[in-house]
Amino acid sequence: MSTDAPNGKSPAFEAANWLILLAEEPVADELRAQFEAWLDASAANRRAWAAATDTYDAMGQAPQFRPRASRPRPARSGGTQKRQPIAPRRQRRTPRKRALAIAAVAAGLIVVAAPSLWLHVSADRITGTAELETMTLDDGSRVYLGPDSAVRIRYSAGQRIVALLSGEASFDVTPDPARPFRVKAGDVRTTVLGTAFEVRRERTGTWVAVAHGRVRVDGGEDGPAIRRVLTAGDWLRVDEDRQVEHGSGTGDDSAPDRATVVVKDRPIAEVIDRLRPWYGGAIILTDAEMGRQRVTGAYDPRDPEEALSLLLSVHGGSIRRITPWLILVSRSG
Repeated sequence: MSTDAPNGKSPAFEAANWLILLAEEPVADELRAQFEAWLDASAANRRAWAAATDTYDAMGQAPQFRPRASRPRPARSGGTQKRQPIAPRRQRRTPRKRALAIAAVAAGLIVVAAPSLWLHVSADRITGTAELETMTLDDGSRVYLGPDSAVRIRYSAGQRIVALLSGEASFDVTPDPARPFRVKAGDVRTTVLGTAFEVRRERTGTWVAVAHGRVRVDGGEDGPAIRRVLTAGDWLRVDEDRQVEHGSGTGDDSAPDRATVVVKDRPIAEVIDRLRPWYGGAIILTDAEMGRQRVTGAYDPRDPEEALSLLLSVHGGSIRRITPWLILVSRSG
């Protein structure tokens, strides 16, 4: 398993936000449905919610809301089985319970902060929300870092290695046959054969696209072996289940050194992932089916709310700002 930190706002961060949203009573049917959709969207979301509610349980208070699909957990060795899921209660929340909810969220955010702390220790360069940066390396190669991105650079006499720890970066590489230039993103490795290209770590996979020249993409530490050579205009995406999607001529000009997200026939959920590093909070997609709809367009990520509105306007979606740092994306009506 890769030890690299994940990109973007993690499921744990989103679970902490849901704990706040569901802390008040009664829980509205619309909010309940949105939460259930978020929970069903991925196993990672379900694990994050279980961890958040476990923290709350450990404080001696059961969360006031449990998903309909909840089941009693198996008894731990030497212990007793956990209590059955409970229905939302209608009594008014006391200040003490509110404080416990906030404390549980704070504990969850500590977990969320751990990858960030890891990045600051491990990375040679990090960008923040909506921040772009251009780096010139010792050999004259250039790295264009996108927002919320981190790289670690290791040059030696026989090779040049850049580890993309988080986010996305484009590379314009100075040729040197004696020292191959490689980019590692998790267990996906891209070897330069003289080129300019982009590597992007997404929440659900890794993307490589070539502007000019050639690269070789290898992977397989955690699954079936992958080896592909890409030329100008080609792209390849390896998802979290090791499924490979590739093509050419996508018209994707959204390199990290340009503040534009350009996509052709890509899922809405993927476009939202591209906008997350430009927003200083959490963007939660509550409808997995809508997230699978495919779109083509160009979006300005410097105004994430406007970009989301444009993205969703013709696809039956809407956005709702809950707090200055939380946006819910759901189906209209």
